[in-house]
Amino acid sequence: MTKLTDNEATAIRKAFDACDVYDLTYDDIIGYLDDGTASINEDRIGRDVAWVIWSETKQAAVYVDTLQEMSKDEIEKELC
Repeated sequence: MTKLTDNEATAIRKAFDACDVYDLTYDDIIGYLDDGTASINEDRIGRDVAWVIWSETKQAAVYVDTLQEMSKDEIEKELC
């Protein structure tokens, strides 16, 4: 089973909130990590980022260290 730090769990919750998905339990989050809907990865400069891809039009990324959401431009640069 995946274990998350407090900051990782908070970052993932914020990313889900940005996708209009609320009130998830810790077990829900773990399930979404297991199925690939959510993930924690390093960006190109080595910072950990919580990613959620809820649908083709709803995706979000939140920096784990600062808990700040990535802008759409930052996400595009990271994905291209």
